Amino acid sequence: MERQRTNGMTVAALVLGGVTVLFCSSLFVALTAGGVGMTLALLSRGDERMSFAAKVAFIICVVGAVASLAITMYILISMVNSGAMDYYMHLLDDTMRQQYL
Repeated sequence: MERQRTNGMTVAALVLGGVTVLFCSSLFVALTAGGVGMTLALLSRGDERMSFAAKVAFIICVVGAVASLAITMYILISMVNSGAMDYYMHLLDDTMRQQYL
């Protein structure tokens, strides 16, 4: 019985996929970890076909990155629709006027 060797890049891609899903509410962390995880999953195949674990890691990274984008878009749209964005823009405008005028 031949034992299958674990590829280090696949394990790293799986870990980064978990980080992507875990931190999907943080856009920059999720997109960075997801992008690196997807790259490692694709590079782990070498000259052979992609292993099942690498495919799972790739899918987890994609799902985490898409969820992060969806959450960020939802928050931005909610802020614009609720009027909260107007408050922050006026606050920023007042701060800029005080500092530079």
